[in-house]
Amino acid sequence: MKKSLCLSILFLTPWAWAENITENLELTSLQAPLTHIQLDDRQFAQNVEKAYVQIDMPNQEIHIILRQQNHCQTATDNDAPCVMMRPSDRTISLPLISQERDACGIITWVADRDSRAQDGPRETIVILDHSKMVCRIYVPRDEITQVRYTYLMEGRKIQGLYESIFAGSALEAILL
Repeated sequence: MKKSLCLSILFLTPWAWAENITENLELTSLQAPLTHIQLDDRQFAQNVEKAYVQIDMPNQEIHIILRQQNHCQTATDNDAPCVMMRPSDRTISLPLISQERDACGIITWVADRDSRAQDGPRETIVILDHSKMVCRIYVPRDEITQVRYTYLMEGRKIQGLYESIFAGSALEAILL
């Protein structure tokens, strides 16, 4: 009896821990790799190799991380070996302002910073998480997480709306 009780506790513990993680999102950070990347070429160079979205719940922020491709620094001598250069990641971080779940179970996360009063931009990140959806709507597996980043500039010299769209697999709990 003791042996079966110990085994059941041993096997149930990871499930209980995983369920606890999803219920206590304020203690957890979430991340998803973004495989569909449509960058606004007026704002970003097209040499992005990978992208990730992170929801940093302890700090109440959303991050989009853009990893640029390696490139070979050109040498002056034709016989010189290529020196691979790893550009630093570009990270867009905005404060999380809301999280809502609709009737279908789609979670919408919104991060926003409005710096127009200081002649800066208004930046917004909207994430749609379809992983807990209960309605019969078809969403491809590699587009479970959808992200839209908008950058609105209404300054005296520069004006315009820039928009980049991303999609990827489901958000998963991570440690930052």
